[in-house]
Amino acid sequence: MNGKAVFQGGNAQGLDNVAGQPIAEYTHVKSGTVYKLVGPQKAKNIVFKATGDYNDGDTWTLNNHPVTVTYNGGEELLPTAVLVGDVVQAVVMEDQLKLMLQKPTPQKSILRNGDWESGIINQRRKDEYADSGYGVDGWSINTKNIKLKVLKGKISVETLKEITGVVWAPNQDIESAESFQGKTLTVATVIDFIDGDWSLFIRFADDNGYIAGPQKKLKTGLNILSYTVPEGTTHIKCGLLSQIQAAGKSVQARKIKLEPGNRFTGWPVWDYGTELRKCQRYLLGIRPDNYKERIIPIGQGVATTNGKVRVLIPTPVSMRTRPVFNVDINNLRVASTTPDVENGIIPDTVNNMFYSNGLIFIDVYAKGLTAGNAYELYLFGTTTETMLFSAEL
Repeated sequence: MNGKAVFQGGNAQGLDNVAGQPIAEYTHVKSGTVYKLVGPQKAKNIVFKATGDYNDGDTWTLNNHPVTVTYNGGEELLPTAVLVGDVVQAVVMEDQLKLMLQKPTPQKSILRNGDWESGIINQRRKDEYADSGYGVDGWSINTKNIKLKVLKGKISVETLKEITGVVWAPNQDIESAESFQGKTLTVATVIDFIDGDWSLFIRFADDNGYIAGPQKKLKTGLNILSYTVPEGTTHIKCGLLSQIQAAGKSVQARKIKLEPGNRFTGWPVWDYGTELRKCQRYLLGIRPDNYKERIIPIGQGVATTNGKVRVLIPTPVSMRTRPVFNVDINNLRVASTTPDVENGIIPDTVNNMFYSNGLIFIDVYAKGLTAGNAYELYLFGTTTETMLFSAEL
């Protein structure tokens, strides 16, 4: 060796001797799930070039003796910490091997609402989704033959009928996919239970259709898949998929993450408020948890005629685009004051007009209004209805 080692970031760093010990060059061979290092006996400071990737569940031996391998600070080694071609320095400390690598700070996920173990953003408020379309925030299924269930600390996906083709369930579309062209992305998921044939996937397409679709068969525990985004990509989708299997097969997942680079950097700290705001850029659900009074103000405005009031509804974050709304009109009331809500006016129609500077403008048409008077729009008399404003991809 030349006294230099190339680390994860690609920087050459001088190798410091330990207690005056020379640097010993070791040979690395990966056999199955065992990382084998062979070299001079009693060496304290070694360097090796990896010939295989370090994956979840792999073990290490040093001259056929099992050793525990950690980062320089003593932290447990993450899968993909060492990849093929890496030149790594390490210090031997009896039964422990410390790699001279710093544990990475977990990168934020490109996906939203993927740490289901910490919390699930579910503005549609359903426990099960068995139709094609969106389910929990950010995640959709593309068939009626799959059921997505919200469980404590995880989600479950189950086949309702025999699957004869590829089914993405659940999956998420990535905004501004073209910005990732030529870059490597890594997706990771933690699987709690699996029955049947399920895979982790990333799919790339241009405006004309499919380009590439790497996938990896799932196992319980941590699963990782990396791939470089092809040039020309304008659409990226990732998640779990099923293909050609019987009804009643299922998988349960606790987490999923997509990040830039070819290494898994761990799970970032989850924060409910931050994650909710990320989701509200695409979907805003108005329905508080407490329905004691069953009177929920949505927005307010002034009647422009005796039959129309333009209502302004503020949004907590700037939404991706002008949202469309979905609500049972019979659960809406137009009233001038809160005490009048029970006698309020049920709208004839509600039209979504436009969105600007964090405000949704909708025109509410109803009989009995007085031009020039102020009114409020309420969600009323229901314990289940949620008014949804969707700007989803």
